[in-house]
Amino acid sequence: MEPMGINYPYVTEFLHETLPEHTGLLRELEQYALAHDVPILQKDAAAFLSVLVAIQKPGRILEIGTAIGYSALLLYEASGGVPLVTVERDADMVRLASEHFRRYGADIYVAHGDGLAELAKMSDPFDFIFLDAAKGQYPQLFAECLRLLAHGGVIVTDNVLFKGRVADRTYNVHKSRTITTRLRAFLAELCRDPALQTALLPVGDGMAVTRRK
Repeated sequence: MEPMGINYPYVTEFLHETLPEHTGLLRELEQYALAHDVPILQKDAAAFLSVLVAIQKPGRILEIGTAIGYSALLLYEASGGVPLVTVERDADMVRLASEHFRRYGADIYVAHGDGLAELAKMSDPFDFIFLDAAKGQYPQLFAECLRLLAHGGVIVTDNVLFKGRVADRTYNVHKSRTITTRLRAFLAELCRDPALQTALLPVGDGMAVTRRK
């Protein structure tokens, strides 16, 4: 059977019914994403990320994978408007997200280009990094994120359970097999690294929360 999610449907439904709805532009972007089949954070993941940022109180935030700008605006709002840099390779998404940031009045800088290439140009540290890009590049992207992570900082890596396929040892659909294999290896390495502390959470499509020990 094709895996469709990482929680029982009734649990996901309960969480999404219980958590409050967003308003304003964030709500508009949720509706746009649904209408145009743009993947964005699920409701429970968005709530978790907002609370985590509010607790950590980062001074600077980095995001890899902007899309329409939904998660960047979520992070910006949760942080109280601290400096935020987001990286996106798709020119159409850069234009769309930039317009959304302008409408919100958010001072968010969009770096247009390949994630690895743009990260290689950076040297200033970030307190909070949200990695939500090409899953096949997670090991290389994470290494760059770790290089840019400030002391006491946190990296959140999204979509690490990939609709539950990563945890399903019987899953063997060819088109996704390479991604699931790479994600399993990435998570194993992440969790066994003696210099890091990582929690894997069945939130949204799966999140890894990592800090240096």
